[in-house]
Amino acid sequence: MSRIHGIPVGALVRLASEHLAVMAEPGGETLLKPKVRVFYSLRRKEKVLAHTLDLADPACRDSIVGPENPEKWGFTHFEALWL
Repeated sequence: MSRIHGIPVGALVRLASEHLAVMAEPGGETLLKPKVRVFYSLRRKEKVLAHTLDLADPACRDSIVGPENPEKWGFTHFEALWL
């Protein structure tokens, strides 16, 4: 299992944009900028259309703030939320 910042692929993370995402895969050129699967807005407190965000893309202005616990957000079927 690959890890970025000590966070394993498949783990829940908070983004600077106030979204929740799942670590999808390590970054190609740097492990510090992986691909994540965004699925939830913390501002609106609702699910958003899931999409993959490549944090290594020069046009991307988002970043990982840190890991989150799925239980804290009441995600009982976590995997189904972001597929």
